[in-house]
Amino acid sequence: MTEAEREGVFRRVMTESRGIILNTVQAFATGIEDQDDLFQEIALHIWASTPSFRGDAKVTTWAYRVALNTALNWRRGERKRRQRGDYVPHVEQASDCPASHAAQTENQEMLAWLHRQVHLLRPVDRALMLLHLEGQTYREIADVVGMSESNVGVKLSRIKARFGDLARREFNGL
Repeated sequence: MTEAEREGVFRRVMTESRGIILNTVQAFATGIEDQDDLFQEIALHIWASTPSFRGDAKVTTWAYRVALNTALNWRRGERKRRQRGDYVPHVEQASDCPASHAAQTENQEMLAWLHRQVHLLRPVDRALMLLHLEGQTYREIADVVGMSESNVGVKLSRIKARFGDLARREFNGL
């Protein structure tokens, strides 16, 4: 693969998979700085892996595999840094959304809540939910995570039921 071909494939992967990559980053990294670091790490891994992309899978499926594996490895590194005491938690700043946009604020709160809930899931469940939120079919999700289609369905049903229960308690009256 020439350098120009590699760059073309990389640009295509990053363009077509941007949403998947951003959702993966938000699910595995909490602070803005951590999200930037993880996004860069994923981009580097995609660049390094571009010559191995054969086109057997959809570009987005391949990119998600790279992003997920990178995020899982990055997360392990974060855990080790915390255990050593090198970790400085990032405190998110409150949204500066104008008060006149109450409905928009409510939607932002629910979306932020959903991101927090996804972030709290075990890595495999997090991967399943991210792919589901991206609109992937159970078959496509099964191919990415390496489990049966029926197992994907069962796990997603349980996650959605748990999220529904939590949301009813959290947003009762909204």
